[in-house]
Amino acid sequence: MLWFMCAAYSSLPVRLAPVFAPTLMLIYSAIDILGSLQSKKGFANKKSFTDWTKNYLIKAKTFQCDENDLYGARCGILHTMRYDSNNTVLKEIVYGFYGYDKDIKNIKVPTKQVGIYIEDLWDAFITAYEIYIQHLESSSNPVVNANLDKLPNYEDLIPLD
Repeated sequence: MLWFMCAAYSSLPVRLAPVFAPTLMLIYSAIDILGSLQSKKGFANKKSFTDWTKNYLIKAKTFQCDENDLYGARCGILHTMRYDSNNTVLKEIVYGFYGYDKDIKNIKVPTKQVGIYIEDLWDAFITAYEIYIQHLESSSNPVVNANLDKLPNYEDLIPLD
């Protein structure tokens, strides 16, 4: 049902709709998790998301929006499966795939909307993730180490017996 809502909401062809929502949800949730590693309490929040986005994602690729715009987009996708969120001062992120970008091409007010290709967001996330992992491996941070210790091990998730 969720993929159908995405297809109905955007101009994406139905064959691309099944990957639309899961891809965005995966990226935004992964940023939440990675950002939470540097949070003193070990939980994701707006600050942990925007800090990680500013320090890693936006440095990996330039978008026509900032970390707060992406946080609003994250809230819209994860909480309501919409492009917009209840923060009206932010730019609305309009998504598309290369070759299927009618929504992006139809942006009328670039100061209020910005188009992002999902492939670009994915590539930026992968690059940012690799840089973040290198950063973690080259330095020791007691907060990060404590939060990593709280994560479940594979053995906790998948019984091996």
